[in-house]
Amino acid sequence: MAANKVVTDNRWMTISEQHDNLSIQLTPLLAERLDVMQATAGMALLVGSPSSTELAQHLGTTSSAGDVLLDADPRAKVLRIACPTLPRRVSAEGHCHGNNLEWARGSGLKHSESLASIYSRLLGPFSHVVCVFVSSFSSTLELGSFLSSWLRSTWSRTQMFAPSHSPAALPRLIVLTEGKTLPGGGFLGGLKSSLESIVMEQTGFSLTRAFSNFTVKEALTEVGLLRQRRYTKMTAFLDSECAAARRDFERLNMLYDAHNLVDLFSRAYRCLVSNTIFNPVIASRAWNPIPSNAVRQIVRFLSDYEDKESLQKFALPYLVSAIRANAYPAASHPFDFPLLFDTIYKSTWDHAARTASLTEDMCLLFERMVRRCLDTEDTTNLMKNAKSMNGFNAANLLDTVTTVGSNPDDCVTQAKTDK
Repeated sequence: MAANKVVTDNRWMTISEQHDNLSIQLTPLLAERLDVMQATAGMALLVGSPSSTELAQHLGTTSSAGDVLLDADPRAKVLRIACPTLPRRVSAEGHCHGNNLEWARGSGLKHSESLASIYSRLLGPFSHVVCVFVSSFSSTLELGSFLSSWLRSTWSRTQMFAPSHSPAALPRLIVLTEGKTLPGGGFLGGLKSSLESIVMEQTGFSLTRAFSNFTVKEALTEVGLLRQRRYTKMTAFLDSECAAARRDFERLNMLYDAHNLVDLFSRAYRCLVSNTIFNPVIASRAWNPIPSNAVRQIVRFLSDYEDKESLQKFALPYLVSAIRANAYPAASHPFDFPLLFDTIYKSTWDHAARTASLTEDMCLLFERMVRRCLDTEDTTNLMKNAKSMNGFNAANLLDTVTTVGSNPDDCVTQAKTDK
């Protein structure tokens, strides 16, 4: 009974299958756990379950089919997510709770491949480590197909980032085998090569498109090793990998605090259900869209500064300041400004520049100014110098209208601008 209570307390979501259709039911457990943890947490996915029941119980991966469990470790500041490779089967007469995922069950796909796509789209953007247990797959080919499905979903998501920006933050992949292997590491190296070949053959891409690092490791299950030491070494290894990955995410400015993690995850969930691509940059500003009259405001502002000198020395720097002031609403994740500009504002700027008949030289100068905005000091100084000039405040040049709509795609769409 105690074990069942632990599963119930840690159940974050359930993925079910009925009539060959998948559905997902979500609980508010993530917000509850992060509220208690009060820290920026790493996220480690444990896909499948080790064949050792004791190790599975220690890692918190013991669950019934379809249950995704969430265990928070405040000491290590890690969220461990246990992800099954099979959905829960619901009889034809039973009631299937949650949201339908009609797109997820493609023809000929194994259950593990469908779940890989779900995990990649929903949890991939927030995961720092993905640990996959070989024992949960029937063959190397099935495991390779799982990774291929994950990669395809990751590829469509990461293509939204322009090549000029830092690469998207990607999790580390650990494939974990169990039992004593032959000395020399030949088995581990062979398994890694086989998986890489399967993924390349099935997708045409390397696993590096979906993961920043790929390791095949043997779980320490020898009889002679003390049980507690075995558990400690395994947990310490996963925590170490998670900490290293978090440093990479922090360097790329993709490490979210608790508030933004909960908010962005909820938007990723809506994108999953509506089968739209999740973009964390757009999602983070969905409640603070560009005002519909932004193009007209920019054009009207530029019309007062037609000579080259006034554009260079005041109008364009001032406009960069105005956009930057609009780009960082309170409590939003502080993505790098060039990334925010290219993702959210560039189409509006291009439209305004064409309408204002701005020369190519001035357009290039403006974009160079955007690229140089790597800290807040330059913007703050510009705002102070320009604040009272012409009765025009940079903070309200792109005065925003805060709206929260019911559109399930608000994480991937932007407000339209006036022509």
